[in-house]
Amino acid sequence: MLRGIYAAASGMDAAMSAHETVAQNLANSSVPGYRRMTIPFSSLLQSEENGAAADTRETIGVSAGKPIIDFTPGAYAETGAPLDLAIHGDGFFVVQGPNGPLYTRNGAFQIDAEGQIVTGDGLPLLGTQGPLRMPADSELADLNVAEDGLITVGEQQVGTLNLVRFNELTDFDLQGSTLFRAPEDVRPQPAEVRVLQGYRESSNVSPMNELIQMIAAQRRYETLQRTLATMDRSMQRRMESN
Repeated sequence: MLRGIYAAASGMDAAMSAHETVAQNLANSSVPGYRRMTIPFSSLLQSEENGAAADTRETIGVSAGKPIIDFTPGAYAETGAPLDLAIHGDGFFVVQGPNGPLYTRNGAFQIDAEGQIVTGDGLPLLGTQGPLRMPADSELADLNVAEDGLITVGEQQVGTLNLVRFNELTDFDLQGSTLFRAPEDVRPQPAEVRVLQGYRESSNVSPMNELIQMIAAQRRYETLQRTLATMDRSMQRRMESN
């Protein structure tokens, strides 16, 4: 009975984690460059007793693991804005984070008060030679970003975007909603991609699919909750009868 209660309780925790992750995906479904999160589940095991072999194990519940980032590209939407940039191919923009470089597919940039090209959070966009800055007294309408990442304003070169890729995209940490931190032992490589000026890459979230997942997680939680309540009542009756 206790094992059944534990299994139901752990299943409720896992269903709640799935529900929270789906809610996060839905909340960010309209954010450019957002990447869908998924929750992996694994069985909780313990060794059987009563003379069973030491390596014989049985399932006693389920556990939710660390969220996994789905890096599948999103769709492209044309905006015509000079600082809306999208990457076509396997790569990331690099921005200057508080504690080192961060990586993003969110190309909705802007100009801050000092003339730097920054993210919506105010983090500087990095070129191959450092932060990118608009020339003094320049017009945003004159900004041109070539497909290879070269940025010019009129006849003046501003710099070249630092575009990178990774051989493996595991164990990346989400920072905010669209920024990612790479593991310390993983080094980026130059990316062979095309930059699309005047475009934004949408999130890779399908709201309809996420709603289905949310309903499924909620139903799992409610079913396990009823199961747990039934086992609790059964245990109470057994205790009262003894």
